[in-house]
Amino acid sequence: MLRRSAPGVAASLGVIVFGLIIPLWIARSHGALGGARGDDWSYLVTLFRWVDTGRMEFNNWVTMSLLGQLWLAAPVAVIWGHATTIVQTQTAIVGAIGLLCVLWLGRRLGVSWPLAALASITIAVSPLWMVLSTTYMTDVPSFTFSLVALLLATIALQRNPISIPLLLVAIALATYSVLIRQYAIVPLIAIMIAGLLGTRAAKRRGATLALVIGFVVSLLALVVFFIWWLQVPDAKSITPSIPNAHHLRTTFLKAAGFARLAGLLLAPIVIYLGHAEKVTTAALAAAEVRPGDHVFVGTACATPRALVAALEQLDLRPADVELVHFLTDHAVPHNTQGEATTHFRHRSFFVGA
Repeated sequence: MLRRSAPGVAASLGVIVFGLIIPLWIARSHGALGGARGDDWSYLVTLFRWVDTGRMEFNNWVTMSLLGQLWLAAPVAVIWGHATTIVQTQTAIVGAIGLLCVLWLGRRLGVSWPLAALASITIAVSPLWMVLSTTYMTDVPSFTFSLVALLLATIALQRNPISIPLLLVAIALATYSVLIRQYAIVPLIAIMIAGLLGTRAAKRRGATLALVIGFVVSLLALVVFFIWWLQVPDAKSITPSIPNAHHLRTTFLKAAGFARLAGLLLAPIVIYLGHAEKVTTAALAAAEVRPGDHVFVGTACATPRALVAALEQLDLRPADVELVHFLTDHAVPHNTQGEATTHFRHRSFFVGA
């Protein structure tokens, strides 16, 4: 279990601020909260018509599963009527839960609180999240139900013995996510595969059989759902069509733009992860210098002043160390008379200009 700790509370609050409070504040301050944006005009019309009349229609626009989204917001529409602001705020709250699941999932997988918070907040501050989290679009709720399912599945698989009831709950939540957005079938399949591998490795035939039954029930429910979905008036077909040159070009351009955006957003994480084991303090880095080493010092604005200072301040200075450099910027300490006070031998390739 995740124990309550100061770093954990701080990380959770940070995720709530970046993933819930700031998006709502931005949307409200720019007059976007309460207005239809993107495709949610159609989803809102479907929701309010269904609550008011009991008639389900998709306005010749809907391509997402959507039903789970309608079930989620129906109580809000029943109580507050056509309150678009409250419906969109509900989406933001649901989304914040998903971001917290990213944070807690990271901790379950052994990631530190700061790094887990970085992953969650990176999602929260992306332009896609900032825009979608305060709408009635299906992306954010489907994301949340998938993340809750993945978190529960991870907890179940980490228990000894594996918790089959918890895995079945995870499958149920992942199935519900597909009822919001059909692409969410990917986490459902992942949970099932992980569960089967885990129970087979533990040689628990009864548990494996229970998972297979749960998965079959889930798939049958989805088949029945999509058969019903195709009968709803004015729905756009979700049957894949043969792409033409225009479709391929548009898909390529959008994918390239998304890849650039994702690269910019994830660059700090990738850089950190790639060099995490090398990140250290100046004092510890200076302590790695050995007797007889030749240490190159960066030039001009690249002069590592903190590293050179840490080297000079070592309690046990290595003998016969030579610092090699060109034109440095305040790398060598001087006294009030302007004399160098370094404890090491220097070899400079710059004589004068």
